[in-house]
Amino acid sequence: MSDSDVQAFFGESVLPADANASSYLTLAAADKAGTFIRRDYEKPPSKGFASPVENPDAVYWIASCTKLLTSIAVLQNVDKGLLQLDKDISSILPEWKAPMILKGFSNSDEPILKPAKNCITLRHLLTHTSGMGYPFFNPLIGKFQSALGNGPFFRDTIADTFPTILLREPGSRWEYSPALEWAGQMVERVNGMKLGEYFQRNIFDPLGIKNITFHLTDDMRARLVPTWFRSNGGLVPGQFPIPDPIKDAFGGGGLYSTATDFLTVLHSLLQDDCPLLSKRGIDSLFTPQIDSDMLSKYAVHEADPRSRAVVLGSLPPDTKISWGFGGLVTISDTPSGRKSHSLHWSGMPNCFWWVDRQSEICGLLLAQVLPAGDKQTVDLLTAFEDLVYSMNTGHSSSERPL
Repeated sequence: MSDSDVQAFFGESVLPADANASSYLTLAAADKAGTFIRRDYEKPPSKGFASPVENPDAVYWIASCTKLLTSIAVLQNVDKGLLQLDKDISSILPEWKAPMILKGFSNSDEPILKPAKNCITLRHLLTHTSGMGYPFFNPLIGKFQSALGNGPFFRDTIADTFPTILLREPGSRWEYSPALEWAGQMVERVNGMKLGEYFQRNIFDPLGIKNITFHLTDDMRARLVPTWFRSNGGLVPGQFPIPDPIKDAFGGGGLYSTATDFLTVLHSLLQDDCPLLSKRGIDSLFTPQIDSDMLSKYAVHEADPRSRAVVLGSLPPDTKISWGFGGLVTISDTPSGRKSHSLHWSGMPNCFWWVDRQSEICGLLLAQVLPAGDKQTVDLLTAFEDLVYSMNTGHSSSERPL
């Protein structure tokens, strides 16, 4: 595919359209050698089609894409022997000693609690099998959190935002959760430093990254892409559900980044000699850690369409999937060309990323459109991924045009 073909694809891409809104997104991909394509698009008001713009410094709230970096930090500490995957987390997080399970509410709306039989381990946190749950996915924990007066959704600290309560026995099933917030707290406590400082020393500095942070500077705040909320088919101005400024570093959803710097993290995972992790550590990111049927049952087959889009992104519903320590793992090839044991995940304002080590490709789409699982954005992601893989068909890794 020629560069003119690429330009035509991007030039015809349609961003969420609304007569009174201007929206913005970035698409980017890279191969193992570091050759990449990237396009930034803005759709001005009263114009249905996106126009290419040059804005490599645009800053996005990447939300749950943060989880990948926290998982990397956790595995670095496992390699160092500072953290153990199968040890009770309460030895480091005493607030999780003898956790209680929320079974429901009485007729007088009092919570019904019972002690958990099992302890929570770091492995549970990394695989979302801890028994925790997010209030926007699970109405039971949402009701409990509302009764505590917790609102808006993100508060200044992790402890104030996410109550130390479970929905079920640790290890019994998969449920998307704030577990990585607590995993990030474990990294802080065993290293005696804030998570942002740890990331800077052990992830950002080794990769030469300058524009990822939990705490916006004035310069990055000025470059922050506005948020939009889809309502009745159009877009209305939205608001980030996370405070700025904020006290804690939320390891499950608190990072802001440019597309270039986040792609740099993804690209590092394609390298034979990854500067961030040991071979054992990087392999564990991509290795299925839970039963495929368990994940598919709760994350796909029993999920509503929007939640399913959050989980699958561009993947067809029948893709065989599991969960690795870094995100969702495909365990079958996909029609687009993505190979088995690829890794991907997403972030609330319709941010998506993937890493395919067999095909030696990584890519992302960053947007700031709520709610999560926006169909128009997912359709664009799917078309972009198809384009990226079509550009590599029939080429060896040494002669790829990407």
